Amino acid sequence: MVLGACTRSPVQTTGMPPSGMTPGLREEASASILLRLSPQDLRGAVDQEEEIWRRARQAAMFKMASDLLVRRMLVAMPSAPLRSMEVMTYTQKGRLKGEREAATGDFVQSFRGHLQLDLSTLPLGRVVGLETRGYMVGSQQRMYATLPARPVSLPAYVAVFKPQEGVGLGMYRLGAIGEITQILDAAENNTPVSLGNVEILVADRETEEGDLVVLLAVQLDAMEDAVAAEASPAEVVVTPQRVPTVSEPKVKK
Repeated sequence: MVLGACTRSPVQTTGMPPSGMTPGLREEASASILLRLSPQDLRGAVDQEEEIWRRARQAAMFKMASDLLVRRMLVAMPSAPLRSMEVMTYTQKGRLKGEREAATGDFVQSFRGHLQLDLSTLPLGRVVGLETRGYMVGSQQRMYATLPARPVSLPAYVAVFKPQEGVGLGMYRLGAIGEITQILDAAENNTPVSLGNVEILVADRETEEGDLVVLLAVQLDAMEDAVAAEASPAEVVVTPQRVPTVSEPKVKK
């Protein structure tokens, strides 16, 4: 079971223009979660500590990604080439609790996640292929993208932006958040690139070839207290199972 609350932290210096258009190139989101895992949940895990971090990360990312998507951000994308460089995109800090709950044997601990989308510091990648035979994919499906830079390690996360028609050339709207599960060496126009195998975690629009990809910076902290500090009774919700939020991909005729 996971309990949690989200906090929106847009970073900008001017007021929000109409229609969700963001004046800046940086957005942030935070989430506090309370993770409870029973002995059965952890049974079979080769590394229980890694499994705990994985589940906490999964829950926090779902909340933060959902928070970003509902903002319906519209941005003018800067133009920059891919870079042959490595970047640190995910960090985790803090110590997991060693003791278990006396009555149940459950592991109980709170975590705090922070996500940053910064379009001003990194170039853009691009979706170059889809796992399915259709021409678009949705939540819990896979895509392949050239990465703007190579993450030092996994996990790593990306935001997917789609062209927005009718509002001017070069305007894009956030459509999905995905997790890079594999990185391969490839070539594009005889230039070495990093190719990411990406699972789409949350989406409110279908992803298509040609959509732009931006790396996200994510941090997850294990808290010493057992209750998410910012989760008041009015804000606490039980995290639902992830389900697709977009229609099934259409098959190109």
